[in-house]
Amino acid sequence: MRSTSSKTPASINRRQPVQARSLRTVAVILQATAQILVKEGEAALTTNYIAERAGVSIGTLYQYFPDKQAVCHALVDGQRREAIAAIEIWLDQASREQLPAAEVAKGVLARIVTGFAGRTPAQRKLARFAWRQDEDERIALSM
Repeated sequence: MRSTSSKTPASINRRQPVQARSLRTVAVILQATAQILVKEGEAALTTNYIAERAGVSIGTLYQYFPDKQAVCHALVDGQRREAIAAIEIWLDQASREQLPAAEVAKGVLARIVTGFAGRTPAQRKLARFAWRQDEDERIALSM
């Protein structure tokens, strides 16, 4: 039997960073998450450890993220946004310079690879983590 609970998703009630200080706090949390994933792997990733590594209280972390998965979603989504921005910049440049289609396509592909596979071992490790999260529809759509 299906539950008819009227609970709202936890993420709806979370603070959305607007001010510079809040944005920095979220950035530090995401950076700490990436560092843990790269240096210690997924098994070490807990909200308590993320908060400790970021230098924030667990309560502060929970103000912005309802759980570990939400932090991971934000990390992956940030990678996706950066890759898309790089592609858009390239397309604008290619359009201004009226580059041939083959060169445009090559540039787009290079930015996709860089954005999602990275040039450093840390970036590649984060990309592999993101791809392994494909059972989560939001992350799969981001990628």
